[in-house]
Amino acid sequence: MLLCEQFFELIKTNKIDIALVLTDKIKAQEMTVQTLHDEDLTVVASPLHPLAQKKNIKPHDLANECLIITLPGCGYRPLILSMFKERQVKPEVLMELSSIGAIRQCTICGLGVAILPKIAIKDDLERDKLVELDWAGPKINVKTQLIYHYEKWLTPAMHAFLELCTSMKGS
Repeated sequence: MLLCEQFFELIKTNKIDIALVLTDKIKAQEMTVQTLHDEDLTVVASPLHPLAQKKNIKPHDLANECLIITLPGCGYRPLILSMFKERQVKPEVLMELSSIGAIRQCTICGLGVAILPKIAIKDDLERDKLVELDWAGPKINVKTQLIYHYEKWLTPAMHAFLELCTSMKGS
């Protein structure tokens, strides 16, 4: 699995043409960045997790929990960790996994709590495999962004792909 920060190098070295990333607002002078959609992150757990029934959950309520999180270099991990740091909260255990799929499965199995893009867990929520916790902490938003090198020559296929992504913007 490639991490967000690796995409910049791959684009700069012309190994890939375009990347779709889920992260905070990108500020890279050598990149063309198109924000396609704002995404909400949500705090989730197994329906059997003790926090599933608790109301008004704040960051300090997760201090004694296993937080299942992406690996360093993932686009939205720093947002999650800085939210805890600003509130002087340190989760007891960080379980770092390389994919959202693995995080979802471990969370479904009750191994901990996760903070994930709502779009990535929509089906799990609908099927009651995961529940959104009654989060009273700060809202964490990320953006789905399309990036490519500002000097990149765009083929007709790449133009078509960019137009398709832009036409679906916000849907």
